[in-house]
Amino acid sequence: MKKLKKSQNLYIRANIIQIDYQKDQIRIRKSTGLKYSGLAFQFVKKNYERYLIKGAEKQLKKEFQALEDEIVIQRLSTQESNKKIEKTPEPYSFKAIFEKVNNEKAFLKNSSVATYKSISKHLLNFLHSNNIYYVADFTREHCQLLLKYLLDNNKSSATINIYFILLNNVLTYAHENKIISDNPFYKPKMRQIAKKSEFKPFTLDEVKLLLKNADGDLKLYLFIAFFTGARIGEILALTWNNIDFVNNEINIHQTLALNGVLDTPKTKSSFRTIDLLPTLANKLKEYPQDNKTIIKSRRTKLNQEFQALLAKLNLAPRRLYDTRHTFASIMLSKGEEPMWVGCKMLGHKDLNETYRSYAKYLPREVRQRAKFLENEMF
Repeated sequence: MKKLKKSQNLYIRANIIQIDYQKDQIRIRKSTGLKYSGLAFQFVKKNYERYLIKGAEKQLKKEFQALEDEIVIQRLSTQESNKKIEKTPEPYSFKAIFEKVNNEKAFLKNSSVATYKSISKHLLNFLHSNNIYYVADFTREHCQLLLKYLLDNNKSSATINIYFILLNNVLTYAHENKIISDNPFYKPKMRQIAKKSEFKPFTLDEVKLLLKNADGDLKLYLFIAFFTGARIGEILALTWNNIDFVNNEINIHQTLALNGVLDTPKTKSSFRTIDLLPTLANKLKEYPQDNKTIIKSRRTKLNQEFQALLAKLNLAPRRLYDTRHTFASIMLSKGEEPMWVGCKMLGHKDLNETYRSYAKYLPREVRQRAKFLENEMF
C-alpha cells in the first residue's frame, strides 16, 4: 500500500472514534463507526493505515466485533460462573491514568504519596458518580461540577487547589500521550472562602494546669510540645538519641506520618537542631533512656487523653497541634526574639512565615513614633 502523507490524529465525536488525516494536502475526516472504549481506541490505532483505504470500515468493524467476542469468551472462561467479572482498568480510563500519574509521584515523601492517592480515590468517586469513566468524556463543564462538589463538602481553598492540581496532572498526561487531542482543564474562579476559625493558644496558667494534671505518656508529650513548639509527628518520631544533654540540643530530622511511617520533616527548613530548654531537660532526665522512641503511645490515644483532660479541667476544646501555637504565642508575647522562635525552634523558612501567623502576639511598646522629625523643618 502506498504510504500516504498524513498527520495522524484520532478524536471522539458523539462517542464515536473519528480519524483526521491529510491526503494530497487535503484534510479528511472519517468515522470509524466504532463506539469509544479503550479496546476500540487501541484497535483503531493499530489498524490506522487500513482505515485510510476507502470502504475498509465494514471489514474492520467485523474484525473488531470478533475481537470483542473473543475477549468476552476469554474473560468468562477464566472466572467462576457465580462471581462477578472484574473489569481491569482500560488504558484510556481515568482509573488507569490516575495510576500512571501517581506512579510518577512515587519518589515524593511518603505522606505526599498517601495524600495524592487519597485525593485520587475521591476524584474517581466524583467522576464515576457522574458516569465519567474515560478521559475523552471529560469536558470543561465537569470542572465546574467538581468545584461545586468540593464546595458543597466544605473543602478549604488549599484542599481545592490540590484537587485541581492533580486533575490537571492527569489531563496533561492524557494530552501529552495523545489520549486526548485537547486538554479541557480549567479552574473556575470562586468566591473567597471564609478562613477557618483562628487557633486559640493556651495561656501560661493553662499550660501549668495541664502539665500538673496530665500523666503517663501524655504528660511527657505535653512537656516536649509546650517547650519546643515541635509538630506532632516530629515529637512522636523523637528517640533518646536525638536528645543531646551535653549541648542542650534536640535534633529533628524525621517525622511520624499519620499512616505510622517514618518520613522526612514537612519542609527543608524543618530539618533543624533546636534548643533544649532547662525546664524540659530536667523533666526528660526523670525518664529511663533507651534507643527507642521517647513517646510510646499512638497519636489517636494521645489525642483522646488530651480531649478528656481538657473536659476534666473545663478548658475549651483544642487540637493537640495547638501546643505548637501555644509555644510560639507565649514566647513571642514574653519578648523572645522572633528569629529564635520562628526559624530556630519552629522551623519556619523565614520571618515572613512567623509574622504571618503570630504578629499579633508580639509585644507592642507604647511610644511616640517618628520622634526625630519633631526638630526638622519642612
